[in-house]
Amino acid sequence: LPKISSNLESRKSQIQDNIEAAEKQRESSEAKLKEFDKILLKSKLEAKNIYKEAREKTLKEINTKNKIRTLRK
Repeated sequence: LPKISSNLESRKSQIQDNIEAAEKQRESSEAKLKEFDKILLKSKLEAKNIYKEAREKTLKEINTKNKIRTLRK
C-alpha cells in the first residue's frame, strides 16, 4: 500500500507540474497574441496611410495635368 500511495503522490505532483507548465504556456501565448495584434493593427494603419498618401499624390498629379491640358486649349 505505501508504494501505491507513493506512486499516486508522484503522479499527482507530475500532473500539477504539467498544469502549471500549461498555464505558463497559455499566458505566454496570450501575451504573444496581444503583441501580434498590436503589430498587425500598426501595420494596417501604416498601410492605410501609405495608400492615402499615394492616392492624394496621384489625384494632385491628375488635377495638375488636367489643368495644364485645359490651359493649352
